[in-house]
Amino acid sequence: LAQGNPNYVNGRIKQTFRHRRAGKEWVKNILDRDRACRCCGNTKILQAHHVIPVALFPQYALDLNNGITLCGHHHTELHRLQLDLQLLPILYESLS
Repeated sequence: LAQGNPNYVNGRIKQTFRHRRAGKEWVKNILDRDRACRCCGNTKILQAHHVIPVALFPQYALDLNNGITLCGHHHTELHRLQLDLQLLPILYESLS
């Protein structure tokens, strides 16, 4: 599974944003704030998603206004279909 995954280096997971204390706190705060998937209202298998991708704008990584709660299904589909930037206006608007 690790082969080809950019989060693994020499068979070990590399330290990513979500593994650091500040990242874990950001995730907890987003999930506590929203309490449900902002797409479907599901309250199970919730995940925090950055509205503005951290890879493009790392300065917004810990900004609570740059987070939205999605269920596992919607989070996976968003990334699988590479909809992040296409849905950016809608996701950002949903934070208001």
